[in-house]
Amino acid sequence: MITQELVTGNKGRQLRIAFIVDTFPVISQTFILDQIIGLIDLGHDVDIYAFSRVGLPHHADVARYSLLERTQFLGRPATKTTRLVNLVFQILQTAALQPEDLIKALRKGCNWRQLESGYKMLKCLKSLDKDGDYYDVIHCHFGTVGWLFLLLKHILPVNYVTSFYGVDLFYFGKRGKQAYRRMFNASDKIIANSNFTRKELLDLGCLEDRIVVIPVGLRLEKYPFRPRTLAPGNTINLLTVARLVEVKGLEYSIRAVAKLAKRYHLQYKIVGEGELRPTLESLVFQLGLSDTVSLLGEISREEVAGLMNKTHLFILPSITTKDEGQETGGGSLREAMASGIPVVASNSGGIQESVTDGISGYLVPERDADAIAERLEFLFNHPDIWSEMGRAGNRFVEEQFDFKKQTERLIGVYRRLKEQQ
Repeated sequence: MITQELVTGNKGRQLRIAFIVDTFPVISQTFILDQIIGLIDLGHDVDIYAFSRVGLPHHADVARYSLLERTQFLGRPATKTTRLVNLVFQILQTAALQPEDLIKALRKGCNWRQLESGYKMLKCLKSLDKDGDYYDVIHCHFGTVGWLFLLLKHILPVNYVTSFYGVDLFYFGKRGKQAYRRMFNASDKIIANSNFTRKELLDLGCLEDRIVVIPVGLRLEKYPFRPRTLAPGNTINLLTVARLVEVKGLEYSIRAVAKLAKRYHLQYKIVGEGELRPTLESLVFQLGLSDTVSLLGEISREEVAGLMNKTHLFILPSITTKDEGQETGGGSLREAMASGIPVVASNSGGIQESVTDGISGYLVPERDADAIAERLEFLFNHPDIWSEMGRAGNRFVEEQFDFKKQTERLIGVYRRLKEQQ
């Protein structure tokens, strides 16, 4: 929890902030959860809006901060026909009661999906008496969400901010520039989670002065530092925390482990869920790794921290893909580094901003199981360097990704926008 010292240093009145997300609370999106908690700890009023709710498990902080009580669920869109009928009704109603708002939205080029999402949100805000200028900032998380709710910027006198995290950069494929152009022009600020993301946003056509880079902050107290050592004869514990999707490149880490499993006593645990689970399970079986590799699914942050405490080495073998582009941040990588774990990661996208090759771990080429295996084997045979590598990673994360500092920077963005309004 943020200290009172930071609260008193956070000058200015309490801000009213609306977070809009697709789904809440998603267990893998601790980066959104922590932003909410950081703002609440500093005395700001945060409401959450999402299409739908995720069932258990939840992180403990969801209950500790009563976040579901702060959340309004807008409902997942129904069939396209039903959606269009509802939208036509809403448009006719708006045309009768607030024709100037409808004209403004149409002039700004809002399409039917943006009209649908925007009107759904406006209806919810009105029912809560939080329409008009109630919020100081509406902060959308992921570019696709910012794109969907752009109508709010055209109708409400409010600052409109969107954070990009990676997969959203590539969601529209070749149509990205065209799809995001109006959102970039209308938004008051676009937040990039890394310098790599910033470069991609510029390539998509976002103006340089609209972008601010605020890395995802890490709550260091959740991942206590411990030097890594290996007693003779002990099992070497390897860990990856990642969604089971193509961009994470998990096929290559599994194949790398297969090259080593017959010569070393290993356990490789993979935490996360996703569409590639059946494919990866089949690969584990085919390679004869059923006793070595475990796919644990989604677990709480507290359970992840517990696993990291027992882990010797961390692997993140991300790759460049057609649909999801590249890794832009690598939050789980930094959690491992904060914990004091040496890392082996691919040199994909924004990962290079976190790992200093040969200092806090090793970088390897994408899609190269042999290179992953070679670096892992080197570390297996040199456990004497683990401790210093872990300390280097921990120092770097403390300096660059401290949660409190990043929360203060976010509030600074909000306040400057409010002053300029």
